[in-house]
Amino acid sequence: MQAQIGAMLDEYRAVRSRIDSLQMAAINVATTVRSPDRSVTVTVDAQGGLRDLRIDPTLATRLGAKALADRILASARLASAQAREQFRVTVREALPERLRELVQPDGSVDLEALLPVDLGGAAWERRP
Repeated sequence: MQAQIGAMLDEYRAVRSRIDSLQMAAINVATTVRSPDRSVTVTVDAQGGLRDLRIDPTLATRLGAKALADRILASARLASAQAREQFRVTVREALPERLRELVQPDGSVDLEALLPVDLGGAAWERRP
């Protein structure tokens, strides 16, 4: 029993270390999207935060403020969704296969599920 608990704690620490590394790597994730008419280009980070916004001045003057704002928002939403998915996939691939289901849609990981059932977790009850 003591050996099993030690093995579970070792695995938990290893996974936690990988997750910490991934969170640091997320700082460098960036996704760029250009609007279909090429008037707007946005770059966002893994959390959807705007890193860069480029507006084609020639195209922008033809659009008007409302249309330009709509293109900025639509491009930012698309870039944010792509960045979140990219991060989620990266996190899933970094985990052991049996733990990949713990990755949430936003890329976060349900760490409590790594704990044994009697400590409030669920991952260990899935062990073969």
